[in-house]
Amino acid sequence: MKAQAEIQPKTARAGRCASLRLLVIARAQAVEEHGEVRFQNLDGNYLDSIAAGLGRMLLLAPVQRIGRDATAERYRRYSYCFRSKNIELRDLAEHKAQAPSLLQGLHMNLRQLGTVRRNLRDAEAVFVMMSTWRAALAALLARRKGLPVVLYSGNDWFADLESTYKYQGPLARVAFPLFRRLCALAERKAMQAADLRILNGVSLVEKYSDLPGRTVETKPLITFSEGDFHRREDTCQGPVIRLLCVAGIMPRKGIHFLLRALRQLCDKGMELRLDLVGEAIPDYGQEMRALTRELELDERVAFRGYVANGPDLHRCYREADLFILPSLSEGFPRVIFEAMSQSLPVVASRIHNIHGRLGDRGYLGYAEPANADDLARAIQSLVADGAKRREMIAKGMEYVTELLRQRPGEQFLVELEALLERRQEQA
Repeated sequence: MKAQAEIQPKTARAGRCASLRLLVIARAQAVEEHGEVRFQNLDGNYLDSIAAGLGRMLLLAPVQRIGRDATAERYRRYSYCFRSKNIELRDLAEHKAQAPSLLQGLHMNLRQLGTVRRNLRDAEAVFVMMSTWRAALAALLARRKGLPVVLYSGNDWFADLESTYKYQGPLARVAFPLFRRLCALAERKAMQAADLRILNGVSLVEKYSDLPGRTVETKPLITFSEGDFHRREDTCQGPVIRLLCVAGIMPRKGIHFLLRALRQLCDKGMELRLDLVGEAIPDYGQEMRALTRELELDERVAFRGYVANGPDLHRCYREADLFILPSLSEGFPRVIFEAMSQSLPVVASRIHNIHGRLGDRGYLGYAEPANADDLARAIQSLVADGAKRREMIAKGMEYVTELLRQRPGEQFLVELEALLERRQEQA
């Protein structure tokens, strides 16, 4: 989707931030092709908007090189090019093999720690983007040096690790439970080291709000603008109802419950089709394709794979009648905002981070998580109730229009300016 232009706060630009050298430990990758460096769209837009209010941004991120690194192709779709001239991207060592071992991972993290340590010499403040070991270690190192530390996190590392664990081999499988606990400990220590925590989701804010320093919920990181909106009064007008789920095909997204709910609804005579848009974790993706065949849904379910932000993804939303998100855990899923911007009624799991933000105010329909029966009920109810759909579409459009007035880059700069002022007063 189109990058949203940020409005920088005059207070931050005129104050201490305007000349500040900020070291950023990125969670995202960059890709280099034919001399052009591109970044992941969401984080790229966020960092660009922050850099516009700074003196200088030193950005540490792994750079994958097309044609040289075995893992680079998966990042080729990245399209964001930084506009700010004060961003200096510095390469972090990262896995360039398809299936890294746990020992390779340990070696990589030691190399990254050395790179972070060297770059701390150039920094006046540090911004770490969780959840990675390099970010956690950078927060601890920066704290020891007495630098101001800002931490952003969009997910619970412990809860999400089962879906994102990338190490292969017998040692990695045996070590997973211990590794998971170590990640939870590293996250806690990094949160403690931060002077300012900007967190995505009610659960994370509640989990870490007791720590010293300041904890705030992030303004949503979204990349669409009002020009990307698609306005319509209603959906579900054709003979076939098209369901859409935009999510990684991984266990915590609950795709298996959605497939079972779809089977129930088809058995009741409903004419439904389901598009699954998102990159699949190999093992789970194969399981979901096998489950689709087992449930005899081959003609009704399409695995679309990854679809890039922009016209192609817009088309997926606009061709759909209902948006379904059966997640078991989330930070806060931005795809709900995207669906609302395309006038799509939404059914989502009643998990804390979704319900905690949107409540029971009619923005979406809820289903109990991990419950195919209740998910089927919620979908059928919305298909049958045109008045409810139309009200939901109107409320969703109202909501995302208001969201565009909330600037995450501006929030960061205002909070950082206040942090610097507090530190000066305490000095």
